[in-house]
Amino acid sequence: MELAGAATIALAGAAVGIGNVFSSLIPSVARNPSLAKQLFGYAILGFALKGCWLPAVFLLGSCSIAIIIRSRRSS
Repeated sequence: MELAGAATIALAGAAVGIGNVFSSLIPSVARNPSLAKQLFGYAILGFALKGCWLPAVFLLGSCSIAIIIRSRRSS
C-alpha cells in the first residue's frame, strides 16, 4: 500500500515539472519570437525527460524503501 502513495507523489512531481517547462516557454517566446521553433523543441525534450524519468526514479526509490522495510520486519 505504501507504494501506491509513493507513485502518486511521483506523478504529482512529474506534473509540476512539466508545468514548469511549459510555463517558462511562454515568456521565452515572448522575449524572442524568432527562436520559437527551437524553444518549442527544447520544451518537448524537457517534457519527455520530466514525464519519463521522474516517476521512474520515485518508483525505484519507493521500491527500495519497501524492500528495506520488509526485510527489517522479517528479521
